[in-house]
Amino acid sequence: MTCLPIHIRRSNLFGSLSDAEVRDILASCRTVTLHSGQLACRQGEVGESMFVIVSGRVSISIDQPGGGQRVLNHLRPGDHFGEMSLLVGGSRSANVTAVMDTELLELTRSDFERSLARVPGFAANLCRSLGQWLQGQISGGPRHEQMHVAVVRGGTAAARLTPQIATTVAAEGGKLHVLSDQSPGLLVSDWRRVKEGPDFEKSLLGNLSAAVASNRRTVVDIDHLHATSGLLMQHELVLWVLDHDNPRQCQQSLDRLSSLLTATPSGLAERIQLVEVFRDNDQLPPVLKLPSELTSQPFRQPVLRVQHSGGQEPEFHPRDLARLIRTMRGIQVGLALGGGGARGIAHLGVLEVLEREGIYFDRVAGTSAGAIVATAYAAGIPLQRIRSVFEREMTPPRSIAWLPKSRQWYMLGVFRLGLAEKKFRRYLNHYSFDELLTPAQTVTVDLISGEHRIREAGDVVRSVLESINHPVFGAPILRDGEALVDGGVLMNVPVTALRQKGVDFSVAVDVSKQLSRDFAGNTSETATAKMRKPGYLSTLLRVTDVELINLARLHGSQCDFLFAPDTAEFPFDDFTQAEGLVEAGRRAAEADVPRLKEALARVLSWDRPLSATSSSSQQVA
Repeated sequence: MTCLPIHIRRSNLFGSLSDAEVRDILASCRTVTLHSGQLACRQGEVGESMFVIVSGRVSISIDQPGGGQRVLNHLRPGDHFGEMSLLVGGSRSANVTAVMDTELLELTRSDFERSLARVPGFAANLCRSLGQWLQGQISGGPRHEQMHVAVVRGGTAAARLTPQIATTVAAEGGKLHVLSDQSPGLLVSDWRRVKEGPDFEKSLLGNLSAAVASNRRTVVDIDHLHATSGLLMQHELVLWVLDHDNPRQCQQSLDRLSSLLTATPSGLAERIQLVEVFRDNDQLPPVLKLPSELTSQPFRQPVLRVQHSGGQEPEFHPRDLARLIRTMRGIQVGLALGGGGARGIAHLGVLEVLEREGIYFDRVAGTSAGAIVATAYAAGIPLQRIRSVFEREMTPPRSIAWLPKSRQWYMLGVFRLGLAEKKFRRYLNHYSFDELLTPAQTVTVDLISGEHRIREAGDVVRSVLESINHPVFGAPILRDGEALVDGGVLMNVPVTALRQKGVDFSVAVDVSKQLSRDFAGNTSETATAKMRKPGYLSTLLRVTDVELINLARLHGSQCDFLFAPDTAEFPFDDFTQAEGLVEAGRRAAEADVPRLKEALARVLSWDRPLSATSSSSQQVA
């Protein structure tokens, strides 16, 4: 090897060595060529060699107990993996899979040990690399992102998607190198149109190879007629965009996808994320039904739903663009909304500030009142209309509002007489979870097993009714061998639900963090002789408050950022004080949103040095 590859020379494994020392080590290596989708290492097998990436990219993943795999990282030219098995013995701790055609250098155990003995600098570099890995494990340091994404357009509206993604990324301080078969129609700084013709695919692959070599984030934007399995298999992620409002184009695109998967070896479907775009209307349309030959394909889930303004030049919603961009990067930001009865209205004040600041989420979870807000927010319902759910549907009518304890008796009637479902269907219709714009989860508790249940499929209103079924007001919902009550009994702030979905950064809103300073008119300073005896319902609600506060401390501590509006002076069951509760949420968010933006900037920064070759997870194999 007369000329050392630039990525090998810059690798932290060889960086401080002389050319002669590097050549001495490389002379012991053999070249391994992997096609996209092939395994370099399999979790559980005995490791007898390590590898250095010369070209291409690989993913590091671990097998999940319930099936499937969780991707930990992506490695690029110059990175290395597999040395842990050589140093400590034992089996591989992860799978390493080529995500595009990749060339590796393999160093066997005997040659590895010889190189450590002959080249002291190699051992020092290896120790330094392991130290960097350990530091990353402790600090939660950044991982390499997905860098090469294909966007396959299956309709007229989809043609505007990639240009708007590119301009949004630029506005955030990032940069995408776009290779496309169309002109952008917008001012995009790094957009290269590849001319159609007999050599179209060859030219596109050549440009992609150059982008890989220079470590640029690349998007290949093509019409579905130009999509081939050979091209798509060179990408870590494929966004297959379907136009819901154009059934003919949508069907043509699905037919094209079906034919590609029929003719392609396994591995392509797992990279495909279906994206459904449609015009913004008052109600969400049903999810597109896939043909039978596609329903069993292991596509990434769930299908992403994206709204646009319609017209000749549709504009996509900033919320959906943010979610698509993070999907392309392999990053998830989640929001957990806690329970607290009427105090859940404070969530709306927090969300108002977050929307104003352009902070959106890839997944939301809610418990009890938080489930109402989370699912309505995920359905794209405006915040003011969500507020009316509480003000109109949870407040006693004037005809009985004057009665003593009217709020408690009204809530008893709503739950005991089965009126809640009709009220919520006015807003959430008969939506299923897969129809929502943002993936959502709700939490309920089964009194038979004594365990929580996380809902993320099926009818949304049914799941909300389970989550808000407060044991003080409603009888357990009996269904499928379960007796279901309010999720706040076990998980009032559902950060755990987000973590189970692999969220990278979680924001929680706890509206029950502070306890009211008086109970039934009594405070800690009230003399015994002057203390008032609380009623039965008041006592039960106070017990609930105490439980929620302690549960919130347990689950809320798992989040990366917490908003805690001061709602202590607002009764659990008083939905008439919406204005004050929204303002409490607004104040809490405005006070802390600068810190949240700083934290998110670290997670979502576009300034990560993509040419760097150290990784927080490259030693896992």
